[in-house]
Amino acid sequence: MIASPRRLAARALLAVVAALLLFASPTSADEGWIIDRFAADIEIQRDGTLLISEAIDVDFQLLTDRHGIFREIPVRYQWDPDPKMVRVYDVDVRSIRVAIGRSLTYETSDNGANLRIRIGDADRTVSGKQTYR
Repeated sequence: MIASPRRLAARALLAVVAALLLFASPTSADEGWIIDRFAADIEIQRDGTLLISEAIDVDFQLLTDRHGIFREIPVRYQWDPDPKMVRVYDVDVRSIRVAIGRSLTYETSDNGANLRIRIGDADRTVSGKQTYR
């Protein structure tokens, strides 16, 4: 039985979501600070796109020289079901909004197969508990 294009697209989308959940790595904690909580809500929209909301609670503890966090999001996946053929799947990130009760400064850049988001302000340091959305 041949699957319909819509069913194949749904399967591919579920595979990407599963990969995002399995391989997405929260920011790496540096010495002196910890990630208290990382939560992600993923909604599949009618048009097949994903709406992903993350909440990251960071405790910078007594550090006073931190400006924020880095968030690495995998956007390129390779799948090799047959050694003669490697398939590459790219995730298109269309918009990003970063908030902590107010909008925050952020910059994005490519970091290999990841999209790197640098969240924070070079002119403002943070300490103690911070929540990033």
